[in-house]
Amino acid sequence: MEVNIEDEVYDIRFRHERRYEGDVDVPLPNGGRTVAYMFTASGDTIETYADCSVKDTYNKKLGRIISAGRLLKLLGLNTKEAKKL
Repeated sequence: MEVNIEDEVYDIRFRHERRYEGDVDVPLPNGGRTVAYMFTASGDTIETYADCSVKDTYNKKLGRIISAGRLLKLLGLNTKEAKKL
């Protein structure tokens, strides 16, 4: 996902990690993690996380907003842009 902030384009990608029980391929409805990451010009990776409690229902959209906001904040950018994701 590309985010344009102050005429600079940032390519933010997401990975969703869900909880599973046993050998079943169906994810559990509660808990999980959303990872927002991007590659720097030097080839390094910057990652931030949004963890969902096992007491809460996993919400992919909310995880993207939180993890992207944390990534933008880490970069010193406007976190309001994360709400547009």
